[in-house]
Amino acid sequence: RTGQSERALGNYESGLKIREKMLADDPQDMLVQRDVSVSHIKVGDVARQLTQLQDALTHYESGLKISLQLIAVDPLDAQAQRDVSVLHDRIGNVLLQKRQPKEALEHYESGLQIAEKLANADSRDAQAKRDLGISHDMLGKVLLQLAQSQEAMKHYRMGLEINEQIANDDPSNAQAHRDLSISYNNLGDVLLQLNKPEEARVHYDMGLKIIEKLADADQSDTQSQRDLSVSHERLGDLLRQMGQLDESIIHYEFGLKITEKLAELDPNDARAQRELMIGNYKLGGYYLKALKNENAKERFQAGMDTLERMSARGQNVEQCELEKALLHQMMEKCQTVPEEAK
Repeated sequence: RTGQSERALGNYESGLKIREKMLADDPQDMLVQRDVSVSHIKVGDVARQLTQLQDALTHYESGLKISLQLIAVDPLDAQAQRDVSVLHDRIGNVLLQKRQPKEALEHYESGLQIAEKLANADSRDAQAKRDLGISHDMLGKVLLQLAQSQEAMKHYRMGLEINEQIANDDPSNAQAHRDLSISYNNLGDVLLQLNKPEEARVHYDMGLKIIEKLADADQSDTQSQRDLSVSHERLGDLLRQMGQLDESIIHYEFGLKITEKLAELDPNDARAQRELMIGNYKLGGYYLKALKNENAKERFQAGMDTLERMSARGQNVEQCELEKALLHQMMEKCQTVPEEAK
């Protein structure tokens, strides 16, 4: 996947250079100006995927500057306004990854103001509604990181209301239902931070039910399958915190089975392989805590096997060696921890 992203980055950079040359030939061409802005967004998106965060930020800021210039010429240009809102969110995302939540908050708030204006201008515009829901979710996320849980809750609830409306208006819209599932999980996260685990579980369960339907409806949709795995893991984490270890293990096992299938689909997908290793490591740890040593050893060995395959393919070799040493320690621990009474 990294190789594909690098090739995509090269193609988008070439396209950006062509459009910039066109703009130099006719600086007043507003259509070409927007094309240049969109090219900056595409280059920024791929740079962010490759964790080239400063490059991504530079391209997003360049796109934002152009879009603001377009609005200055035509304040009623709804597309340019949407571009500005989207770019504020993109910049916020990068700043969040750079661990600058206060700076990210400023951009998310700017994006929300525009998204609200566009959604209010046309109540039938589903895309404008979705943009508004995303803006509320992004604000909720950064506020949660800033420990402003009540404010985060307010924005997450508003995002949930919007996503419920979109999903109800178009029951066949899979993306709308995925957004709704994410909203329930977001609210679960903030309720957990507010030390309300039972309420958090209700929301996690709702999110899980929605994503289960999507995953069952299209088993070839890897995004839905991954979302389903993450939902099971989220519930597993919550139940473990609530002291319900046996029930948490059931969810971890469900999630791991899905992760195994996704890893088998593309052995060269380093992210999927790493998620498989982490899933085995976590489940092994919970088996060990439950004194199920043989089950734990089996999971740790499966994680070790995944790391061996990744090393053989040249995927994150140094990291793999460190993690193999950790898994080896855990396997040794299986020999020293007393086993569950037969």
